[in-house]
Amino acid sequence: MDPELTDLFKQFHFSKYESQCYVTMLQLPASTGYEIAKRSGIPRSKIYEVLNRMTERGIVLASKSDPTYYNVISADELVTTLGHQASAQLARIKTRLANVETKKDGELIYSIPNRKQTQDKLSDLLAHCEKSFYLQIWKEDISSDILGELTRLSKILDHFVVILFSNRHDYHMPFTRVYPHWFERDKLLDFGGRWVNAVIDGAEVLYGTFGDEGDDVIYTRNHSFVFIAQEYVIHDAYDLRTLETLDAAAKKAFGPDLEGVRDIYMMDRKGKNAHD
Repeated sequence: MDPELTDLFKQFHFSKYESQCYVTMLQLPASTGYEIAKRSGIPRSKIYEVLNRMTERGIVLASKSDPTYYNVISADELVTTLGHQASAQLARIKTRLANVETKKDGELIYSIPNRKQTQDKLSDLLAHCEKSFYLQIWKEDISSDILGELTRLSKILDHFVVILFSNRHDYHMPFTRVYPHWFERDKLLDFGGRWVNAVIDGAEVLYGTFGDEGDDVIYTRNHSFVFIAQEYVIHDAYDLRTLETLDAAAKKAFGPDLEGVRDIYMMDRKGKNAHD
């Protein structure tokens, strides 16, 4: 039997024998306990105990004939049943935890270990966002869950800003409230990899980089960090909106690719300060 499938079943409280039993029975017509034990490799001394437990859970169906024949619900029905059971258990947990007094330390900075957990954390933060959202992100790091939440928030929030980066300069999104960045090459050199900066309701920030040598992402409610991260996104939007509005004049002043806009130290081409 597929070891990964066994591990997945274990997360839903299936024993090894129960996993074997279910997968075997999917491949059989209605069968006796003896036939199921023979085909599955489960000891005959254990098979009826396994079948009875699975019958109580509604996964195995037992006939009223003599001898008894057993069958299992379909894979689709099993997934639906397990989903309902999990939802009911999570609802009970939520109800119980609602009575637990919680205290949040807003000054601590927490590490998020990898990109997948960063995406999951961002998706969760988006789902609970109510007032404002500011984001810098690469399109390549936007999961389907994140995209769905961004699309939803773009329709209901007044204070919603997304600065979008893309390796391929592909800035198409299912909503229009987005600023293409255009300076990806230079930013990659600055940061050493892609990054995310998300500020939720002016109270939480998820910030960090994704690199070949590992990811470095943090989450915090630290007031100063939140303020700086939000201002970073806002001023990025100011600059991008200005350059977009002035288009022709900006290209004339800074070059066709606007590279000159990055010369914030005002040095001329000879390396001499422009004001000297």
